Amino acid sequence: MKNNLADLNCHLFEMLERLEDDEIIEDEEKLKLELKRGKMICQVSGQILNTARLQVQALRLAEDTGLKNDELPALIATKDSARMSERKFLEARR
Repeated sequence: MKNNLADLNCHLFEMLERLEDDEIIEDEEKLKLELKRGKMICQVSGQILNTARLQVQALRLAEDTGLKNDELPALIATKDSARMSERKFLEARR
């Protein structure tokens, strides 16, 4: 599994397809397992989406206030802005 929202979207649609599978629907144990798995995937997916939403809000706020991506706190930084901050830190040590 890769770590981006497009891949997450694909996994969610794959889950829907599994729930439509006749073999799973006809087997009560398999169906219970898929439903349990689906519930867990949805819970984790929801948290991933909430985090992405927070990052977008932080980027918008940074843009509105004139901050650059590399000035965002590491806690809400995107992967790219974290890399930029790391580069700045390493350059400052030289």
